Amino acid sequence: MKKNNDKTIETVNETVEMEGVEESRNRPRRKKVYEAVQSSKIPKEVKEAFAKGDWEIRFLRYSIQGNTDLRYLAKCYQEGWEFITANELKELGLENYLAGFQVEDERHFKGLLVSGDLVLAKADKELIESYHNHYTGKARRELDAAEVYSITKRHKFVDTGSKSSVSTSEPRFQD
Repeated sequence: MKKNNDKTIETVNETVEMEGVEESRNRPRRKKVYEAVQSSKIPKEVKEAFAKGDWEIRFLRYSIQGNTDLRYLAKCYQEGWEFITANELKELGLENYLAGFQVEDERHFKGLLVSGDLVLAKADKELIESYHNHYTGKARRELDAAEVYSITKRHKFVDTGSKSSVSTSEPRFQD
């Protein structure tokens, strides 16, 4: 085992045979837990700079297969997302972060910070909280409806689609 920056790296001794030659070598043992790599991670200092102004920032999809996704950008704009420009980062003293971006110069998107197929955007924290509360409530209602449906299937009740109470007595017919 080797120590590297206060982390322990295990090595495995393996024997490799190639055309009659036997070779022994040590290789690092790979971790067994998958961790997704995020290439579009926003640095902590940038998030903190915008958090001081009660903004939350994130990347939004800018293009799909090289074509600007105008429909999605319009939807995000209507939801309250505002696109961050290069001037805003300069005003906050974050010029060194600009190096990872291409500054868009089209007439509709002048000054936007584009990284690959993503664009940097900000929204008010209260708006984001309201958005999360709305969709959390919606998800909860859908789960409750799914639970009611599964209970009715289990007990073989029939959902008539109305709010009437279920009667367990036999129907009465007029004589």
